[in-house]
Amino acid sequence: MLIELDLSSARPSNVVTAISKNGGAFEPEIVTVVCAFCEAEPVPVFIDVGSNIGVYPLIAASLAARLGKTIDVHAFEPLPALQDKARRLAADNGVAYVLHEEAVSDRAGTADFYVSARSDASNSLVAGFRPAREVLEVGVTTLDHQSGLVTREDAQVLLLVDVETHEPAVLEGARGFIARHQPLIICEVLAGRTEAALNAIVASLGYTPYRFDGERWSREAEIFGDRSHTHRDWIFAPPARAARMGAAWTCEARAAVRFAIG
Repeated sequence: MLIELDLSSARPSNVVTAISKNGGAFEPEIVTVVCAFCEAEPVPVFIDVGSNIGVYPLIAASLAARLGKTIDVHAFEPLPALQDKARRLAADNGVAYVLHEEAVSDRAGTADFYVSARSDASNSLVAGFRPAREVLEVGVTTLDHQSGLVTREDAQVLLLVDVETHEPAVLEGARGFIARHQPLIICEVLAGRTEAALNAIVASLGYTPYRFDGERWSREAEIFGDRSHTHRDWIFAPPARAARMGAAWTCEARAAVRFAIG
């Protein structure tokens, strides 16, 4: 099953530029996990924290239409320019999902959001992560404050967190959510920045970390960053799912995704 998605109206953006340079490929191991999860789980919920132009919500919502099933898709993106691109992409591709116009952290309220001068894919709530061309005050929530994200008792949740070194705060603000729903978590790990905090949080949650080695997801004793930046995303698995995944997990999906950039 081929899912074809038109990203043309999101130009110029760093994500679309990267996809163009990579011959239409975009984080294929993560695309496969998202597709496989949405295909396999009878009642899937997909939550993307730091969704940027919304590539992954677009994939999940498109899969729902193709599979004829309900997939609850939520995206969190605080930057208005990226929100606009995400809405255009959803309209262009004939799908819909819930776009939350706020950042996610370990507390609710407002915070300074540092708009990167280097890339619109490296904006962050963390001061100094990248040189900023602008600082915006944005609304901030926590996943523990978002009671409406999972409304079906038998739902299986996939949580993607990519927020440019603010990942530990997102997980800290989601402890109740994680305890209730036991989501499978995909999390970006940048070398030399968040490993210690993530190791402590993941261990305290009773989760198991898995690293993609180029072929499969391998269980690791601790989380560490990839200094080559080849595979920056890890999977954190709750106990029941880790027991099924074992020491190594090969993820396969029926759907393949192709991006068109006119």
